[in-house]
Amino acid sequence: ASDACTVILIRHDPKRSRKIFNKVNRYAKTTSKADNIITSEDDIVAIISREVVAGDVLGERLVNFESNTLSAKSPEFTTLSTIYDTTKAILNPLSGGKINDQVLPDQAHVKLFTNHAKGFWETLVTKIDLFRRAVQDAGEAGDSHRMELRRDFCVGKPAIQAALILAILRLQVPDSDGSALSLEDICKRINQVDWTVSNPMWQHVLMNGDKVVTGKQAVNFAARFIAYYLGESLAKKEKDLLKEHYQDHFSASERSKKTLPKALFS
Repeated sequence: ASDACTVILIRHDPKRSRKIFNKVNRYAKTTSKADNIITSEDDIVAIISREVVAGDVLGERLVNFESNTLSAKSPEFTTLSTIYDTTKAILNPLSGGKINDQVLPDQAHVKLFTNHAKGFWETLVTKIDLFRRAVQDAGEAGDSHRMELRRDFCVGKPAIQAALILAILRLQVPDSDGSALSLEDICKRINQVDWTVSNPMWQHVLMNGDKVVTGKQAVNFAARFIAYYLGESLAKKEKDLLKEHYQDHFSASERSKKTLPKALFS
């Protein structure tokens, strides 16, 4: 009863209220990554992730706004955290390096970032067969289908979705002669891959037993492996290093016997 409580009264405006809530909570008590993405009005990637990708392209019902992972019984396709991380990677090249998440860019860049992210994600969910199948019925009738896809296929899992998108970005980097694969061509290659969780090639790369790999380092390695398998042009030194990292995922007795699988495309 003797506690004192400070109250700040302001004229209500949804955008301003979210901004104040985000700032006060972020510095008074650490908020979750999901909360920061949902409330931030300064981070253009957060705005595009929640309003454009989650809101317009996928539909909010197919996105888990709270957790960084999906359980076996989750009805969603992916998580807001996964959308945010991958969208930032998609947009970073347009900013000349790294997008400033503290200050909104000018309107020209807001439009550029928004259109690019929307077009990229729309291509993914229409041209990648397993993605299209997962989102084509966004209602409750499609929930069991999404659960089955996540159970049976690696790319039904958010961490591996992130690795796949990072691999796509690697494949889009022009070769020394200036040539580069289009996003649609990369999607066609993705559709020819066996993404089933039972595929032994994914063990120690995307899966450990029946568990999906986790952590930034594991996702980055998975992205490099996928890009190689889909035909990324690597110098001998780069390929040798990838092989070495691949072998490091096995026990000492197995390591010397392991080699990179033959790339599906060259």
